[in-house]
Amino acid sequence: MIFFRWIVGLPFAALITAGLFTLMAALIDRPSVDLVEPQENAKIQILAQKRPPLKPLPTKPNDLVKDPPETIIPSAPPQGKPKGVRVGPPQKTNPVDLTRDRGRIDTPVIKHAPPYPEACRGRAAEGGVLVQFDVTPEGSVVNIKILETADSCFNRTVRKTVSKWKYPPAYRNGRPITRYGVIERFTFQLTD
Repeated sequence: MIFFRWIVGLPFAALITAGLFTLMAALIDRPSVDLVEPQENAKIQILAQKRPPLKPLPTKPNDLVKDPPETIIPSAPPQGKPKGVRVGPPQKTNPVDLTRDRGRIDTPVIKHAPPYPEACRGRAAEGGVLVQFDVTPEGSVVNIKILETADSCFNRTVRKTVSKWKYPPAYRNGRPITRYGVIERFTFQLTD
C-alpha cells in the first residue's frame, strides 16, 4: 500500500510543482504596461496658520466696559428651621422566634442610630420607618426591605445605617445559622 502511494503521489506532486513554476514564469514575463505620468501630489501643510492680530485693548476710560447692573436676589421666606434634630432610639419589634430551636436573638454588637437626613430637614419630615432584614451566619445584615415609612426621604439613611450593623452569630445544633425576618423600627423627630 505504501509503495502504491509513492508511485502515484510522487509523479503527481512533480506535475503540480512544474505547473506552479510555469505559472510564476508567465506572470514575471508579462509585457510591460506603459504607466501614466504621475499627477502632481497634493500638498500637505503641517505648520499652523498665522492668526489675524487681536484687537488692541481699550485704553480710554470711555471705551471700557461698564459694570453689569446689580442683580437683586429676593430673600427666601423664613422656614422655621429646627434648632436641633433628635433621632429616636431604634425600637425592636417582632423579633424572629428561634425558641423552638433553643436559639435567641441578640442585639447587634455594632449598632449605630441613623442620622436625621438633610433631605428631610427642608420638608420638616417626621415619623417612623419599619425595616426588615436578614442576618447572615457571619453577622452581616442583608436583604434590607422597608416595610413602612412615614416619608421616603428616610429610607436611604435607614438602609445605609442598618447595612453597617453586625450581629453575633445565632446557633442551631451547634452551627451558625441565618436569621430571617429581623424587624427594627426607627423614629425620626425634629427638636425645637
